[in-house]
Amino acid sequence: MFLLPILSALASSPSTVAIVPGCPALSDGRISHCQQRRVAWVMRLWEQGLFSHVITSGAAVYNPVVEADVMAEALIAMGIPAERILRERDAMHTDQNIAWSLNIAEKHGFESIVIATDMGQAQHGCAMVRAWSQVPCTAPGMDYRRVRDDLLTGNFELPELKIPLLGGWIPLEEREDLLSKELGVARRPSSFFLYLSDALDGKVKPRPTLPPVDLRTPTTQPISSR
Repeated sequence: MFLLPILSALASSPSTVAIVPGCPALSDGRISHCQQRRVAWVMRLWEQGLFSHVITSGAAVYNPVVEADVMAEALIAMGIPAERILRERDAMHTDQNIAWSLNIAEKHGFESIVIATDMGQAQHGCAMVRAWSQVPCTAPGMDYRRVRDDLLTGNFELPELKIPLLGGWIPLEEREDLLSKELGVARRPSSFFLYLSDALDGKVKPRPTLPPVDLRTPTTQPISSR
């Protein structure tokens, strides 16, 4: 990871924030292997001084567990101060993770962004940031071997946490239909075809807008695992 010292010098300002796109938690509210990998990578980059704040992103997409909350609570338990973590709790797809986290980053005046996730998603995420804003973005490729070793050896102790399930949860397909009807637009294509189209066109689709308030994740009081 010879790039990390260079990236750290570029992005160690207090005005730098990391965006962590979500992936599904376990259906009972516990952290999944995918989320373990991502929070371990965030901790590795945090120790490198790449950013001063984190935005965890992700709604309750495939089960009634809000992805942003699971990752945020895990990072708090692993040592990142709670006041340094912001939560984006409405995104159901990667482009929404990036766009709506970018909204938060711009609102708080962050001047640069790090996308902290799997390598391909991080690079695509930075392409979106650059297409939708003037905010500089870096995408350090995940060091899977180091993350695996960190998890296996206990370098970063993963917390035993269980996030409460979201009441009134609506499955993804049904939410997509409701959103299409409420906005009077065509149903969103699958992410696979949408992102494949981006790659073939060599450009990113327009920045997605937030859903109507009644289709957003209800605001709840976060329950700390500490």
